[in-house]
Amino acid sequence: MSKWVQISGGSMPGIEACEPEEKCDLCHHRLDNQAIEGKVMGGGWAWMCPACHHLMGLGLGLGKGQLYQRVDSV
Repeated sequence: MSKWVQISGGSMPGIEACEPEEKCDLCHHRLDNQAIEGKVMGGGWAWMCPACHHLMGLGLGLGKGQLYQRVDSV
């Protein structure tokens, strides 16, 4: 089992994501080692793979998005 931990973009690095997704909300591919929970062009928020965030995301930081890393649980 694994969890997602915030590593960049937010005010609480090291905090576990509340409701991590297994697939990108935009392209529906499996989220591998990194995922972004962030704002998308046109409004709204999504869980995104790095590729979709590069195309549709509005950056990292407060009010924009947070980068999460998958961490294996013991």
